[in-house]
Amino acid sequence: MKRLTYDVSNETSWSALLGKEESLRLADMKHEKRRRSFLLGRAAIRLLLSELTDVEPARVCIVVEENGSLSAPETPYIISIAHSGDRAVAVASREPIGIDIEISNERDEDLLSYILHDDEIPRLQSLQLNNQEKLYLCWTAKEAVLKALGTGLRKSPKTVHVEHIDDHLRYVIVNDLEGSPWYVHIERDGEYYLSLALPHKE
Repeated sequence: MKRLTYDVSNETSWSALLGKEESLRLADMKHEKRRRSFLLGRAAIRLLLSELTDVEPARVCIVVEENGSLSAPETPYIISIAHSGDRAVAVASREPIGIDIEISNERDEDLLSYILHDDEIPRLQSLQLNNQEKLYLCWTAKEAVLKALGTGLRKSPKTVHVEHIDDHLRYVIVNDLEGSPWYVHIERDGEYYLSLALPHKE
């Protein structure tokens, strides 16, 4: 896993890591927040893959697939990136993997009903969390699984199902549409929630 936090003094060196198409996309971006997130995410995955493959970051081949997900076809790795606020994170694995990170902002608590089935809600009632915390916990866990499945939020969060939440909030078990379980590692660092999804192995 590679984590980056935005620092303006690193922007030039991070930009130098990008491939040609990425550099053109970055140059066309007018919105500073979007530009910063794109740069952080791409720099993070390139630095990570460079460490894993011993290839210069700018020479790592990264492809945007038709479904919008990223791939590194010249490596044996499945990749996933996420960014929020001033942070980005990238992961790579030889098996399906998905990552999500979100900075907590006050959101409409009705979103819980958008991402959860009625039978999932009782699993949250015993947690010593407010509704905003429950929302970000479930949102990041479900999005990480959906990214591991290659769909991201192009599929409804309700297509995956929270089966178990660890009492100490270290992990969540989420079942996909086929009933296959995913182990989702949970981290909370201040305002940030991070979820890392991998196939669950009994």
